[in-house]
Amino acid sequence: MSVFDQLIDQKYEEACNRGLRLVGESADFFAQRRIEVTRKLCGSVEVATVIDFGCGLGHTAPHLRAAFPTAAVIGVDESDKMISAARQHHSQPHVEFWCGSPPLRRPADLVYCNGVLHHIPPADRLAALRQVSSWMRVGGLFALWENNPRNPGTRLVMSRIPFDREATMLTSREARVLAAAAGFTVLQTTFWFFFPRALKALRPLEPRLQRVPLGGQYCVFGRKAS
Repeated sequence: MSVFDQLIDQKYEEACNRGLRLVGESADFFAQRRIEVTRKLCGSVEVATVIDFGCGLGHTAPHLRAAFPTAAVIGVDESDKMISAARQHHSQPHVEFWCGSPPLRRPADLVYCNGVLHHIPPADRLAALRQVSSWMRVGGLFALWENNPRNPGTRLVMSRIPFDREATMLTSREARVLAAAAGFTVLQTTFWFFFPRALKALRPLEPRLQRVPLGGQYCVFGRKAS
């Protein structure tokens, strides 16, 4: 049984919000911003199918639908209970959720993954990314978002969230090496979420800081090579 099976019925949201209270924003704020950045990184690439790998309760699905309105959105997670909750709250036309490997009608053009790898044992991470790659078409895009261990605020937030306390974080360099080993060409690495709500007036500066490796999260963005 997945540890996340025990976090249904508001427990997951309560745990996240308890940690994020320090920065003054909700999990939904960060999800929306991540998807906005991911959409821009995709540029003019046509996205007909997007997979949310490690979708949890499915809260990112509405943001993916808004960013890619003509795409089919497929949420994937290892927790049966999380998937059941996602289906209950976020099912709509062109959105579906699956536990384990999804039955794809066509290979994915984009896979979005946020905060998943730090919950996977290091020895199993490469296999997980190779599984992701198997769902994608050649040339498909991969947006790998992770919490930045070099940011003290991120570490503090994670220490306040029970299911994150024992997680093994990985640096952006480690994430790039894993992505390359799984068959992705890494196109760029950017860093985001530098300022808490108390300093939100400074957030327009973030695009200029995206190469500074100190943001709360980073995105390793790549393309499936073969």
